[in-house]
Amino acid sequence: MSTGLWTGLVPFAPGTCGTLPGVALHLIAAFLCPPAILKPVLLALFLAACLASLHFAPWAMAHWNTDDPKHFVLDEVAGYLLTVLLFFPSARLLPTVAWAFFLFRFFDVLKPPPAGWIDRNVKGPRGILLDDLAAAVMAAGSLYLLRLLGGHFGLVAGWLPGPV
Repeated sequence: MSTGLWTGLVPFAPGTCGTLPGVALHLIAAFLCPPAILKPVLLALFLAACLASLHFAPWAMAHWNTDDPKHFVLDEVAGYLLTVLLFFPSARLLPTVAWAFFLFRFFDVLKPPPAGWIDRNVKGPRGILLDDLAAAVMAAGSLYLLRLLGGHFGLVAGWLPGPV
């Protein structure tokens, strides 16, 4: 579970691959849930991912003998889910999934402030999770900016996350 159904064990880009279970959860929820309950379901999945991350992080830290094990990816799942929760609702599911995935991974890898500060200064399970949540907030803000600027410049096409 802590490896995101083994996606975090991929030898290249384990964090990026480890985000994919979050994408899968989002897509399954979007296809199976009526629109009225989708946001509460996504919120429950996000909270479950956060709680699981906080619970299993100490084990992962001891198992891989490092402060932030790259194969432990429950924090990535929580970060992706927070990105789509903050950018909810969107009428274009697949472009939203693609942009949310790309932007979340961009900010999680780049770690601009405050994510970088959190990564360097907040240790333990909270630090492992919080830098991803900071990246998620930046990704969601970027999605709103992309939607705003795309509409302003007449660029809202099928590949941009559009308005509701």
